[in-house]
Amino acid sequence: MTEALRTPDLTEAPDDGTPARSPRLPQQGRGQKRVEQILDAAEALIAEQGIEAITTNAIAEKAGSSMGSLYHFFPGGKEAVIEGLARRYQATMAQLNTRALDVSLVKVPLPELFRGIVMGMADFIAATPAFPAVHDMIMRVHCLPGGKFEEYEEAILEQIRRFLAARLPGLAGERREAVAKLSFQSVAAGVELSMRLAEPERTHILDEVQNLMVSYMGTLEREFGSD
Repeated sequence: MTEALRTPDLTEAPDDGTPARSPRLPQQGRGQKRVEQILDAAEALIAEQGIEAITTNAIAEKAGSSMGSLYHFFPGGKEAVIEGLARRYQATMAQLNTRALDVSLVKVPLPELFRGIVMGMADFIAATPAFPAVHDMIMRVHCLPGGKFEEYEEAILEQIRRFLAARLPGLAGERREAVAKLSFQSVAAGVELSMRLAEPERTHILDEVQNLMVSYMGTLEREFGSD
């Protein structure tokens, strides 16, 4: 988990399943292992049964955890577990973007660059069957300005800003900010659309997202790129 606080005293978990006042998300050790087991169990159940059908009891049972232990880490029960899963997904997406937009790739040809960006996200989602349901229930709402996950979107935008500054040194100020936000939203919307489609339409959409971004960035490079 990206917002870990401390390794908790597991003896603090209530015996009767009563929710604690605040989550205790451990940084390492047995507590962190337990958190990951609970998240893994929820992910598997969502993929098998759908997000509406799963219960807190079912998550605890599949994780091999007591209800008291689950509520110790996730005081809000099912919704808090799903939010924790969404945070894990957001952290993974941020890591994928960090790799795809590393400044060492600033001279990579645009088709190769955007294939890495788009397909990195798409492949992760395809390998994560629970992602669409978690996205629709939690992530879409809480990534809005002022939402719980706004910091993840801002982190990705900052990666894009730095990459644009290196690749397009003539693009600055408000124009760079607009390009960063438009690029982020365009790729995210295209990948989100693709995850709801079957093949071959899914692949066609992903190809067109890449073509769109290559064309757009190519135009910017001719105007703002370095010699």
